[in-house]
Amino acid sequence: MTPRAERRERGFSFVEVLIAMGITGVIVTGIAALFFRATEQAMLARDDSRMTLLASSKIEELQAMYWITSTTPLVPPPSEWTNGWHPSATTASMSSMGPGSPNYCYRWFIAQPASLAPKGRTITVEVWRNRTNVCDISTNARRVRLVQAHGCSGCS
Repeated sequence: MTPRAERRERGFSFVEVLIAMGITGVIVTGIAALFFRATEQAMLARDDSRMTLLASSKIEELQAMYWITSTTPLVPPPSEWTNGWHPSATTASMSSMGPGSPNYCYRWFIAQPASLAPKGRTITVEVWRNRTNVCDISTNARRVRLVQAHGCSGCS
């Protein structure tokens, strides 16, 4: 056998192995980053779903509190139905989805636009995840905001 043929039979050179390991490292790092990002997005989606559920539950609760039937609102409306932010412009309430789940802050805004007067209202419910034990409205937390108009077609 010639020396050149012997060298080929021994296997890969050190440089070839280093290049292969470098390429494999880059690929594995990219895949790991994708898994991390997918997990992060799944957690954000779960939070968004929970916040949407809380917001829609609050809208249903407020609607049930104000309407006796689909066409007969309570007069006068409960305090939660007066125009403005509730609980107030600077505070929020806290809610949890159960043991082990994070706390969420929420507040709602009642408005009476001219298009829905005199009995209709617009409800805006805002929900965000509470990262501390205090509901801080000024926080830059990810929020869900639902708006729903409640008219009264048979009311005068």
